[in-house]
Amino acid sequence: MNRVISVKDGSLLYGMLAEMAGDIILHTDTDGFVQHASPGLEALGANLAEMLIAPHLSDLAMPADRASIRAYLDEVLTGLAATENVEFAIPPQDEGQQCEWYSMTLRPSPNEQGHISGAIGVLRKIEPAHIREEQLLAAAMTDSLTGLPNRRAFVSSASALLERGSSGALALLELDDFRSIGLRFGQGATDDVVMAFAQFLSVMLSQGHTIARIEGGRFAMLMPNIERHDACALVQETVSTFAKVTTGSSQRAGVVKASAGVAALSGSLDDILAKAERGLVIARVSGEARAELGDGSPRYLAGSQRV
Repeated sequence: MNRVISVKDGSLLYGMLAEMAGDIILHTDTDGFVQHASPGLEALGANLAEMLIAPHLSDLAMPADRASIRAYLDEVLTGLAATENVEFAIPPQDEGQQCEWYSMTLRPSPNEQGHISGAIGVLRKIEPAHIREEQLLAAAMTDSLTGLPNRRAFVSSASALLERGSSGALALLELDDFRSIGLRFGQGATDDVVMAFAQFLSVMLSQGHTIARIEGGRFAMLMPNIERHDACALVQETVSTFAKVTTGSSQRAGVVKASAGVAALSGSLDDILAKAERGLVIARVSGEARAELGDGSPRYLAGSQRV
């Protein structure tokens, strides 16, 4: 079963290892059956010493990837390989685990007479391209400090809601005196306050609502299927509760408050954001820890009357 690697194979193997840090080294015959492999192959469920019949390369992979492995091997052996390697998923060894992904690089292996007798290759554990792309996209849509969606993700979600014609409201929430906290206590204190507010908002989040950090001490909340006055009342409860329960992650910062502006999801996103911004300005004029509608009369002028 085990095959002694020839001098030529050894030279070829050395060259491959110089080019890449492989996890599993293997050698196949011309039909693709594994004749020799480093011990790492056992972790993939193939122990050559205990197998009566050598496994085929494609047997290592999930069924959906086996055809591509066979095609790649044929191309390598005929010298017509269009790609340097092939990526494929390997079935989990234990129930409940996820598939692992490997990249396999093969090269034709000549015998002492110079005829191709099989292929020699390296299996290397990887993150597949589509997972790497998903990870990069997720990173691009996530605020690095809080782990919440960032401005880009927020704009995308809001735009999608508007395209579907969804009703609801949008709120801009901003920590009061955010810059002064940084000037007095430094960047570490502002990070602590931002994290505390983000965690608080996540706890207060209603089902179906989305919170994003869009810059500095400013957050945004999308609230589908809610009337604007009800949304304003909800956000008012949120900022009021925050002022009562928090003294900041840093005791130096004292009581931390936030203000908010609310607008209905109607019209263009730019118009909605402008109205929410107006509500935020009105809230700050009205007093700290307040939420105000940006598309109606301020509550401190209108009282409880809806406009």
